[in-house]
Amino acid sequence: NSKNMELICIGSAKNSYYNYLIELKNKLEKKYGTRKIKLLTNISKQETIQYVRDASLYLMGSTWEAFSISLIESMAAGTPYISTNVGVARYLPGGIICNTPDDMAYWIDIFMDNPTIRTHFAQIVQNYYKQHLTISSKVELLNKLLTENHI
Repeated sequence: NSKNMELICIGSAKNSYYNYLIELKNKLEKKYGTRKIKLLTNISKQETIQYVRDASLYLMGSTWEAFSISLIESMAAGTPYISTNVGVARYLPGGIICNTPDDMAYWIDIFMDNPTIRTHFAQIVQNYYKQHLTISSKVELLNKLLTENHI
């Protein structure tokens, strides 16, 4: 269940935001007890992809996004997502959009306590990715448009 899960955050480098997260983690652990949290940096793209593939959920807590590549990568991996309401996230099926931290916590519990729901959403994200977000699906769409318009 969600109380036993591990949160893994991956960032590009140890910077001021990383330092803020370390301080926040320490503060919250003093208040609520130790949790399984990893704050990783300088992880290769291949390792990052493997973390996403192995994840039960992909959490995106961004305050601004346009078209989140990391969210699309989670869909390609068949990992259901929970996201803040940023960019195009609300238009992508297979995930939950949250407006508050309490919403996000609620949905984390739902997904982690119900593997059948998580599996259902995983199938949705991966199918949508394959049908609409791969290079081959875009080439097919272009060919269809060119054929229909006799170009």
